[in-house]
Amino acid sequence: MPHDTGDPTREGGPMPALDAMMTAAQDRYRSSFTIAVLLTVAGPAPSAAQLRRRAVRCWGGQDRLRLRPVTDPAGRPRRPYRWSAGRDWDPATHVVVTGTAPGQDLRELAADLVGPCLPERPGGPLWQLHLVPALPGAPEGHALLLRAHHALLDMASLGRLARLLCDEGGGGGGGARAGAGGSGPAKGTPTGTAAGTCPALPVLHALHGVARRAGRRAGGRAAPAAGGPGPRVSWVDLPYAVMDTARGALPGTRVTVNDVVLAALTAALRATPQALDGYARLDRVYSGVPVDLRGPADAERLGNVLSGTRLPLPVWSDDPVTRLRAVHRAMRRNKDRRRALGGARLTDAAARLGTWGVHAMSRFMYADPGTITLSCSNARLCDRPLTMDGAPVDSFTGVSFVVPHARFQFLLTTYHRTHTFGVTGDRACGPWLDDLTAAFATEVHRLADLA
Repeated sequence: MPHDTGDPTREGGPMPALDAMMTAAQDRYRSSFTIAVLLTVAGPAPSAAQLRRRAVRCWGGQDRLRLRPVTDPAGRPRRPYRWSAGRDWDPATHVVVTGTAPGQDLRELAADLVGPCLPERPGGPLWQLHLVPALPGAPEGHALLLRAHHALLDMASLGRLARLLCDEGGGGGGGARAGAGGSGPAKGTPTGTAAGTCPALPVLHALHGVARRAGRRAGGRAAPAAGGPGPRVSWVDLPYAVMDTARGALPGTRVTVNDVVLAALTAALRATPQALDGYARLDRVYSGVPVDLRGPADAERLGNVLSGTRLPLPVWSDDPVTRLRAVHRAMRRNKDRRRALGGARLTDAAARLGTWGVHAMSRFMYADPGTITLSCSNARLCDRPLTMDGAPVDSFTGVSFVVPHARFQFLLTTYHRTHTFGVTGDRACGPWLDDLTAAFATEVHRLADLA
């Protein structure tokens, strides 16, 4: 049975900076910080009892899954924010059966499940595995959706847990192995470097990187009312080979997948006028870019091992090569100046100021429209095909939440030979989210044709 490695909070204690900031943001703004991974399996569904036994076998040694925030009598997180190492988790409440409603597809179900704040009730679970026993239009298949409060787990952690549940990760019986595949292509350095020995210069670069205010949207986005309509979700699949070819579209340079994603996102925003409707400064459209700081020593660690940078999106340009070049230079500059490492040290310093510092940084990161306009993540969930009880896992997709001030959030996930570009938006975005994802795919193909 695999166990947590390198997690200093596995026995409880003060929340690390990022955990505390996301806990504070959800509590203060009542806006969901729920993320999820969705697997579709081309085989008959297990019973609830079978899936619970499998989850206990595969995840019983993961101490991170036992953590709970210390709360007041009303169930709200107590300040200063701390983790408590609770009892072993209850399979009956953490592994549940959830069917689709008549006429509902998997995207709508995923949106309904990332919409609520976790826990949904005082003392309720911070994470859940949902078994969808029948898929619309595919009576022989089923789906599994693993969702969690982002303060507990990041997308790489969800990917690792899902891999552990599969046959290749130990879910099929016998000896369990550590999760296969990488947790994401955008890597920083080990967390010890980020938090402990990072020199002052990257911190100054991190501050300079967020000094210029993003263009604000008139009115912003109000946090959804509790129990009100949830978000909408759209996604589109792209062959791995097409994205790989698009990396050669910039003459003389082979850019990264992140560069292609951000350039294609810029084109999609231009092609979908409603996406930036109301923004006063289109020359100041900024995307946040999370960076995974796991190193070789803690590659399998669960939790939030993240920092981030931001960069301007060149929505002012109508030329695909110019857009790609601008994004590539901005990403290169962020990496050369080690802004992700500086940002990690900055958030740690803010957390050491206590609750005031946590709240100030939380508002700046998640609820200030002058910081970022949107966020775009890239998570490599698994590089090779997986099976569940011998049946192939057809798809493996991440689903994100929408930060309080934004209208939508973007996420590229990679499973085997397929990239999936997804967007989560508020209900007002529903009529045109599919147009946005389609425009993204069109631009990736266009860049591939230019390579």
